[in-house]
Amino acid sequence: MTGIDSGHFIEEFKDNLAKQDPIKAKILIRHFPEIDEATRNRALFELSRAEDDFAIPLLANMLTRAEELGLNYQKIYTILLKKVIDYPEAIMHVLQDAEIPDKKIFIEIAGQVQCEKALPIIANMLRQESDPELNRICLLAIGSIGDEKYLTVLSDFLYSGNRDLTFAAIQALKNMATEQAIEYLVRRLGTDHEIDKQIVDSLGEIQTTYSIQKINELLTSHDPYIRNYAKDKLTAMGSKAVPVLLENLKDEDVDLLIHTLNVLGLIGDPSAAQPIRKFLFNPPEDANVRFAAYEALGMLPVRTGAFTLIEGLSDPEEQVRLACVKALNRNLEPSILAGIQNLIEDDNAESRQIVAAVIQSESDELFKKLIDHQPFRNAAMDFLLNETPQDIRNHFIDRLKRMGKTQLAASLMEKGEEKPAEELKIYVVDDSRMILKVYKAALHKLGYGVQLFEFPESALNAIREQKPDIVFTDLNMPEMNGTELTKKIREHYTKEELPVVMVTTQQDMEDREEAMQAGVNSIIYKPFTHEQLKKEMDALIKE
Repeated sequence: MTGIDSGHFIEEFKDNLAKQDPIKAKILIRHFPEIDEATRNRALFELSRAEDDFAIPLLANMLTRAEELGLNYQKIYTILLKKVIDYPEAIMHVLQDAEIPDKKIFIEIAGQVQCEKALPIIANMLRQESDPELNRICLLAIGSIGDEKYLTVLSDFLYSGNRDLTFAAIQALKNMATEQAIEYLVRRLGTDHEIDKQIVDSLGEIQTTYSIQKINELLTSHDPYIRNYAKDKLTAMGSKAVPVLLENLKDEDVDLLIHTLNVLGLIGDPSAAQPIRKFLFNPPEDANVRFAAYEALGMLPVRTGAFTLIEGLSDPEEQVRLACVKALNRNLEPSILAGIQNLIEDDNAESRQIVAAVIQSESDELFKKLIDHQPFRNAAMDFLLNETPQDIRNHFIDRLKRMGKTQLAASLMEKGEEKPAEELKIYVVDDSRMILKVYKAALHKLGYGVQLFEFPESALNAIREQKPDIVFTDLNMPEMNGTELTKKIREHYTKEELPVVMVTTQQDMEDREEAMQAGVNSIIYKPFTHEQLKKEMDALIKE
C-alpha cells in the first residue's frame, strides 16, 4: 500500500455508499490498485451490502475494469449477478450507460435473470450492431428471456448467412420452446446437414409432445440424412417417444410404418409389444412392413400372447419367417414350442421352411428345445448338411457339442469344407442382421460365397483394400446411408469397374434419383427373390 490508510479508506468508502455518492465512490475505486487485497475484499463486501440500484452500476463498471483494478473478475460477477436477481430492472441502466462501451456480459446477465424490460434495448442493439459476437449474445439473451413478441427477430437470423449466428438463433428458439418457435426451426430444415443436425438436436432437447411430433414427422422426409437422424433422435428419447410413434401404426404409408417399427424395436419399451402384435392381427400387405414388425418384436419382451406370433411362420416371404422365428426365440414359452412341433410334424414344404428359418436365423434357444423332437431333428440335420453355408453349419456343430450331442455334431463334420461354385467376391452391406442372413442364404443357394457388413464404414475399408466383383447395399443405414457409401466407392472405382446395386424398401422417386446420381448401377426392392439377385449379378458382372 502506498500511503493510503486502509481503515480510513474503508470508512470513507462506506460513507460514500451510505450517501449514494457515485462520483466520490468512483474516485475511491480508481485507487483500488494501490490498496492491499484484504482492503479491496472488504470494500467489495461493503459494496455487496449497498442499495441495489446504486451498487449495480458501480459493479458493472468495475467488472469491465477488473484486471486494471486488481480485482477477481468472478467475484465481482457473482456479486453483480446476485444484485441483479434482486433488482433486474437495474440492468437496463447498465445497458444504457455510455461509460460502459462493452455491453456483452451485461446482455448475458439480462438473459440469465430474464429481464423482460431489457428486451427492447437488446433487440435494438441486435438491429443496429454489426459485431457478430454481440449479435450472437443478443440472440441468446432474447431466447432466454422468452418473449414470443420477438420470435420473428430470432427466426430472421436462422437465414443470416453466418453459421455462428444461425446456431445462436437455433439455440434461442430452442430455449423459447413454444409451438411457433418449433415451427420456425422445422421450416429451416433441408439445406445444410450440420444445421439440420442442430435443429433436430434442439427439438430432441425440448421434448414436449409437440416437438416429439415434429421429429416424428421427419420420418417421412425425402432427405435420408434428416430421416435417419430423426430416427436416431427418437430412439435416444426412449419411452417418451413411444406414444407418438405408436400413432404412426394407424397410417398407411409403408415407409413410415417401417421406420416407426425400426425405432420401436430399438427403443425396446415393453409397452410397444402389444400394439405391434395387434397391428399384425390383420397382416399388412407389404412384406417389408411385416418383416419390420416381427423384427421389432424380436427386440421386445412380449409378455402375453407370444403364441399368436406363430402365424408369421407361414408367411410366404423368407425374410418375414426369419424375423418371426427370431421374435419367437426371444419370447420362448411352452405353448410356442408345442405349436411349432405341431406345424413341423409332417414333412412338407411348409415344415421345411420353418426348420430352415430356425437354422438361418441362428435361433439357438429354439434349436436347443426342438432338437430332441424327431421331425425337427431329421429336417434340421438334412438342411444343415445340404443347404447351409459352412459358417452356419460350424455354428450349430459348436452348439450340438455344448449340448452333449457329439454324434450329431460329428455327422455334420463329415460334410467337410466346401467352396462356393462361383469364385466371385460379393459384398453385402445392411444394418439389419436378419436381412444379412437372408442374403447369405439366398446367395448360398445360388452357389456364391458372400462377405457381410453391418457397418458401411467397414465395408468401405474392405473395398479400399481389395475390390470385390459386386456390392449390394441397403439405402437406409445409420451414420452412412447407401447413397453416401456409393459416392465414396465411386471415388475409387467407376460403375464399370465395380457394380453397386441398391436394395431398398423405399419407393420414393427422390431417393431413387439421388441413388442413381451417386453412381449405383441398378436398384431392386425388398423383399427380393433369389432369381432377382441372380439376374442382377448376371447382367452386371457380364456386361
